[in-house]
Amino acid sequence: MDQIPETPFHEEYETIECLQALEPLDSKYRLVVILYYMEEFNIREISNILDLPENTVKSRLHRGRKKIAEIYGYKIKEERA
Repeated sequence: MDQIPETPFHEEYETIECLQALEPLDSKYRLVVILYYMEEFNIREISNILDLPENTVKSRLHRGRKKIAEIYGYKIKEERA
């Protein structure tokens, strides 16, 4: 009997496209971006998974977003403290 995939094909295709779009990122930024946006982990969870301080995870996520914006020509709004 044929098995039905857990995720619809279009979702798998979108995932592949997203991963390809992240290829230009350094792996340390790519991993945090994937965990945050695609796997939907929060900062604390990513910190625990990667055994990194939360501030390091936040920095890598910020730098990853910034690098993606630069690569693909998007403008991002800078957050003010």
